[in-house]
Amino acid sequence: MILADNHYRITVGEQIGYRYLVEKVLDSGAFGQICRCVDMRDSGKYVAVKISRDRQIEVTNAQVEAKILRKVLRNNRAIQMLD
Repeated sequence: MILADNHYRITVGEQIGYRYLVEKVLDSGAFGQICRCVDMRDSGKYVAVKISRDRQIEVTNAQVEAKILRKVLRNNRAIQMLD
């Protein structure tokens, strides 16, 4: 459900993209929410999923964040970006 402030209300037990099963909402803030999920495609591995608000500025910020993360990943194998 999308609320008036463009936040998507995550519910425990819901599936995201036919891949991630939400187990717990870890944090919620001005820009979105972070959830602990089970990756159903990867043997039930735990992952963190960030869900940004549905406003153009947050979408743009998420794209910049993903670009920075890709640069960090070149030198760091402890972090992975799945989608």
